[in-house]
Amino acid sequence: MPDRAERDQVDDWFQEYVFGFMTNDISGGISAGTNFLVALGLSTYTEILGRFVVPDDESEDHEKCFAALWNRLGEAYRKFGAGRAYGLIRSGMVHYYFVQAGRAGTGVAGVATRGAVPLVVTRDGHLRWVVVEQWFDDWKKAARSVETELMSEDHGIRRARNVIRTLMRLLPD
Repeated sequence: MPDRAERDQVDDWFQEYVFGFMTNDISGGISAGTNFLVALGLSTYTEILGRFVVPDDESEDHEKCFAALWNRLGEAYRKFGAGRAYGLIRSGMVHYYFVQAGRAGTGVAGVATRGAVPLVVTRDGHLRWVVVEQWFDDWKKAARSVETELMSEDHGIRRARNVIRTLMRLLPD
């Protein structure tokens, strides 16, 4: 059974990194109108938080980590599809700078700050817009839910501590 110090370590990490650094990065980007950087940041942070959701043996499968949190963001996201989002949004931005609209040669999608829905899809199924402010709101709700879930059970605390140890090993001494 995890002791109080172990629980505090997980809570402190979420407060400092998730609800501190990550949230402030995205909020600042939205305020500054850096839509592409915000979308790229949300893609990264979606993947990172997904590490806390997937089983230990899948935590290095980046697409599975992304999908694990993407599917918790809400119905519109699940309907669009995690694999599709990983390819068009995350990989599109990382490898081509632009969010891809669909299969190769179908164009690019825009990134907007505000809108009523997180994703705008055309009748023929191509992605038209990614709305970062809505994605961010949904991401924050999912992050709170993941933290609550982890903190509510002993194995969640242990799982979170393993992920945090892995992430923190990447920092220089």
